[in-house]
Order: sequence, then structure tokens, then C-alpha cells
Amino acid sequence: MAETTMMALCRARGEARLERRSAPKPARGEAHVRVLLAGVCRTDLYAANGVLPVAEGRVLGHELVAEVITSSRFAAGTRVTAYPWIACGSCVECAAKTECTSTRVLGVDVDGAFAEELCIDDACLHEVSRGTARAHHARSAGCGARRRSHRHAHHAHPRARRL
Repeated sequence: MAETTMMALCRARGEARLERRSAPKPARGEAHVRVLLAGVCRTDLYAANGVLPVAEGRVLGHELVAEVITSSRFAAGTRVTAYPWIACGSCVECAAKTECTSTRVLGVDVDGAFAEELCIDDACLHEVSRGTARAHHARSAGCGARRRSHRHAHHAHPRARRL
């Protein structure tokens, strides 16, 4: 059986490039989603231009609306958005539900939303209404979510304040 591939926008060889990649496979605790819409913000531009350091080959993007392929929390086909600051889940701060000091940022520390499919921590997903504009959800899920949401304060990334 041939391996499934997809297109993704990655930081590679000093620039943002469109590349063919293997489709992701979810690890335990991760959801697998099909990206319907991804927003572009200043963080993505900084990463693409090398101002914000990201690993070679990193798939960029952290603002999205997606459809669930597999998830332990949502049925297949459910429309979701993602909180882009992914807590480690194992540190003292996470146990106390305070600000995790080991978070990873979608599209910066782990592969992001500028791809056809994405795997992300299931706990970062939030269902969105099919009746609301996709662009609204992609924009509100990304950078603006951290400023508005105290409920997820323990997921905050320490570098986010500088972006």
C-alpha cells in the first residue's frame, strides 16, 4: 500500500517552501484533523522569514479551523479549532493548573496548520459552530485566544509574550 502524502508549507533552506510530506499519524492523546482554513499572522511571517527561530522543515501555522478525522473527544466530521499553546502535561505547573513552563507552540515548536492534515493534542481542540464563519474561528483560536482566555492560562507559552 502506498504511503499517503500531503502538501505543507514548511520553513526549509532559509525560506518558506511548499513541500510534499507524509500524512501525519496521531500519537496517543492526539487528534488527527483535516485543515479547512488556516489564518496567517505576524508569528507565521516571523517564522517564515527566520526572525523567529523554528526547526528546519517545521510546518508553519497556528490559527485554524479543521474537521476531525479521529479523536478521543470528538466524532469524525466535527468542526474544531485549536488552542495553539500545547502544555507538556507532566510538569509541576501543569499538575497545579498554573502556567506551564515547557509548552510548545503549534507551527513553531511542533508541526502546524499550513498543511492538509495535522495531529495535535486532543485537549487543545474546541468545537466550533458550522454556522459561524470559518475565518472568525481561525483568527480567534490563534494569538487572540491567549489574550482572551483565562480558562487555558496553564497552556500559555513563555515566549508568546514576546511575539
